Amino acid sequence: MDIVLLGSTGFVGQALVKALVQAEWVRSVRVLCRGAFPEVWLNDPKIKIIRGGLPDFPADLFPVHDPFVIIHFASLQRTADPTELRVNWVGIDALFKRSGRNLRGFVYGSSLSVHGQGAQSGVHADSPLLPETPLAVSRVECEVLIQNQCEEREIGFALLRSRFILAVNDPSTLMPWIKLAKAGIMIGDGKQKFSIIERKDYAQVIVSLAESYKKSHGYAVGAFPVGYENPLEFGRIWQSIRSLHGLTPKPRLAVPANALLLKALHASRFLDSTAVKLELMGFDHYADVDALKPFVSQDLLKKDAFEVTLGLVKASLA
Repeated sequence: MDIVLLGSTGFVGQALVKALVQAEWVRSVRVLCRGAFPEVWLNDPKIKIIRGGLPDFPADLFPVHDPFVIIHFASLQRTADPTELRVNWVGIDALFKRSGRNLRGFVYGSSLSVHGQGAQSGVHADSPLLPETPLAVSRVECEVLIQNQCEEREIGFALLRSRFILAVNDPSTLMPWIKLAKAGIMIGDGKQKFSIIERKDYAQVIVSLAESYKKSHGYAVGAFPVGYENPLEFGRIWQSIRSLHGLTPKPRLAVPANALLLKALHASRFLDSTAVKLELMGFDHYADVDALKPFVSQDLLKKDAFEVTLGLVKASLA
């Protein structure tokens, strides 16, 4: 089975390329890439680099005769003009129009944000979609397009809804958490819980779902909340970060989980790097991941979210 990968040089894509190359069932990884590609992979016999981007990609992106799976993690996420997010839908539409008959499945990196910005406790794939930001609206539009196209073709699809994807020194989530804890700033009451997954484990989830499309039946179909089975309690990791620095576990400043206060905190120059995540941090954001269990290793899903996160924190501080 061949893989067509979009978003190979991004935060998830870097781990995903490695996981796909190591998967014995993957014959080749066809990577659509505009910019520089890591030199370590340039001579890997499994990898074929195809220069270009969405929606105007080269004709040789797809295998001519062999079955393949599309894995899409190349969405535009940050833009000053929300109307530019339409390119996400246009890019996916172009993929379906030109993919031919050998497409067997489509894996799309969406987000738990499609269910809204407020508290989410134990949401599941069938929970209401309540997108509140332009990016979340774009993701829902893309999910609908993928579902409609795949159902029309009678092939599988997996819409992956993650919340916090962590890695050593990751600037989007882990480092802002460390920064808040060191400053003694607690968002919410500390009891809020999050669905988290380490980046390498997320890559394994994606590979496992993609592998299911080798089968003629029983393959992955639908939306899949992603994370470890038991969520992370924010206050627990916050206090551990404080302890690692020899600081009192008590907060110097406690900010209630109130949208107005959080948005005011966004404006703080001291915390401007955490702005993307702060609005979410005061509330529960965790999901029921049972839908993944038929396709993903139980040992992976049962990993201790706190221990995983603590290990990443220690590695980041080393």
